[in-house]
Amino acid sequence: MAQNFAEVAVNTRTGEIRLDKFYALLDCGTPVNPELALGQIYGATLRAIGPQYERRDHL
Repeated sequence: MAQNFAEVAVNTRTGEIRLDKFYALLDCGTPVNPELALGQIYGATLRAIGPQYERRDHL
């Protein structure tokens, strides 16, 4: 189970979007290797928000 929250700022004149804070809350049970689990969380988060951050057609 997972939930993500993002705090963003939008410059209404330029359309620039700034990601101020991002929280990823996950319940993955007891990980065998906590560092590897954290790396998986970071990678999945960046892969999920990366393409959306670069899109300009939604503004």
